Amino acid sequence: MIRSLVTIRRALPILVALTLAGCADEAAPVIRDVTVKQTDNEKTPLAAIVTLLTHEPARIRLDISDGTNGWSLDAEPDYDRSHEIPVFGLRPGREHSFTVYAIDESENSSVAGPFILAPIPLPDPFPDIRVTASNVSAMEPGLTLFNLMHWYEDRRDVEYGSLVIINELAEVVWFHEAGFPILDARQLENGNILYMNSKYGMLVEVDMFGNTVSRWHSTGVAKDVPEGSIPVETETFHHEVSVMPNGNFLTLGAELRDFDDYPSSEQDPDAPSEPATVVGDVILEFTPDGDIVHSWSFFDILDPYRFGYQSLDPGFWRPVFGENHAGTLRDWMHGNGIIYDDRDHSVIVSSRTQDAVVKVDLDTGELKWILGVPNGWQEPWSDHLLAPVQFIGMGRYADKKDMEWSYHQHAPMITPRGTLLLYDNGNFRSRPFDVSQKPEDSYSRAVEYSINEKTMEVSEVWSHGGPGDDAIYSSFISDADWLPRTENVLVTHGGILIAQDGKRADGVGLDVRRSAQIMEIKRVNTIVPFQSQGFVPNETVFEITIDADTATGGWHVYRAERISSTLHHEGWGNVATPTADENP
Repeated sequence: MIRSLVTIRRALPILVALTLAGCADEAAPVIRDVTVKQTDNEKTPLAAIVTLLTHEPARIRLDISDGTNGWSLDAEPDYDRSHEIPVFGLRPGREHSFTVYAIDESENSSVAGPFILAPIPLPDPFPDIRVTASNVSAMEPGLTLFNLMHWYEDRRDVEYGSLVIINELAEVVWFHEAGFPILDARQLENGNILYMNSKYGMLVEVDMFGNTVSRWHSTGVAKDVPEGSIPVETETFHHEVSVMPNGNFLTLGAELRDFDDYPSSEQDPDAPSEPATVVGDVILEFTPDGDIVHSWSFFDILDPYRFGYQSLDPGFWRPVFGENHAGTLRDWMHGNGIIYDDRDHSVIVSSRTQDAVVKVDLDTGELKWILGVPNGWQEPWSDHLLAPVQFIGMGRYADKKDMEWSYHQHAPMITPRGTLLLYDNGNFRSRPFDVSQKPEDSYSRAVEYSINEKTMEVSEVWSHGGPGDDAIYSSFISDADWLPRTENVLVTHGGILIAQDGKRADGVGLDVRRSAQIMEIKRVNTIVPFQSQGFVPNETVFEITIDADTATGGWHVYRAERISSTLHHEGWGNVATPTADENP
């Protein structure tokens, strides 16, 4: 009897195991209540939300097709019964189909669909974007973000401002209409977009659905401030904003000072002085709560009486301050770029109308160096000038006299190898009171400088662009960015103007055709004097033209940025957009 009990007890685990094996989960998840809905934000329409329920915890995969491209999203790595999935990267003007797969924890799967989303049109107006080069294998991976600025044939569209993201085939995969002009824009680490409006003194952070996450405004020029906007004690923000390693914002502000005896002419050195209200730039660091950490006025850093071409015009500041200072406003410095140098806790600022890039200690406001044409700098500022030195390129020596300075430049950037990259617009290529270069003879370029701060010397180590019949001249805005993986350079010729006679033009007048080019350059040649021959040129691996089919008016681009190949919405993970090798 006892022996029988032992036998039965030993058999129990075997019976239980057999029973469990027979009850293994072989049922696929039941998918129900699927909806595919375009985002509610009409200003950012190329996005959708897929919602559905499953009767048991499951993860979701979506197969999406627009008739030309097909791609898959492993949308939810976690298992749940209720699912809400953002989808970005939709193509305008195409019908999209969505097939839903649900996979449970036992890898049983079910499928539903396809579900159809009607075509989403591009807004009107919208530019023509033409691809003239796209060597995908040689390009830096990622998407390209840029802003759009619009001109009608007879005037600027002062209420227009939008952001666009394209893929490596120049297909639009996202856009956002702000309703006011946008200058600087960049993707934040959380996947959101931060952009700036200078005229209204605003910074705005939006998510990928176009919803406002945060907003900051200057207490000076900002009007009709939305509820919840964070005030910052400054006249305005302008041109560039970035997030520092400590999480604070770095940007340019502005200050107005009245002078009784200011220079009045860029052509006549004997012209009498006159009263003027002069705009000077301010280095600003402030916290996300709007508290100013550092504020340094360039009136106290540089010579306020030194001027270059366009320093004595109201220029950029006319629509911001002009109504209160008609006829006396001076755009003395026109700071148009500011970056943080974490190597020594300094900032580097580009001054367009001084034809100079300067470095300033962020803690003390002390001037460290000046990069630019040396004419016109008096002591003590002349003591901070970087001196050009000989350099070697492609086996040739270049003399100091071959050093080509930058004029009216934009967008300085420190590269991973410690050099300084910027966009040399090339306006005038001289200073008052020297003879200036005519617009039809002008040219722009991307240029890289090596700076030795110990010896206070500078040399040019790379450039793209130069004079000639095929020269590109972008008289304002524009950008040059080092791309980290390939070491290519993304060049934005953002302000191209062509007169009715077909010649290159500047920003004066409306009787011009406006366009922009964004190109990615594979760096091949090292620097030699631009007159030299026999060296291997840089290679264009990506190029688009942005314009309109009109005789005058058109489009400009302030800057372009290469961003992640995934469009990320915080809390929902990365949502990939299709790449070229995923196209059927």
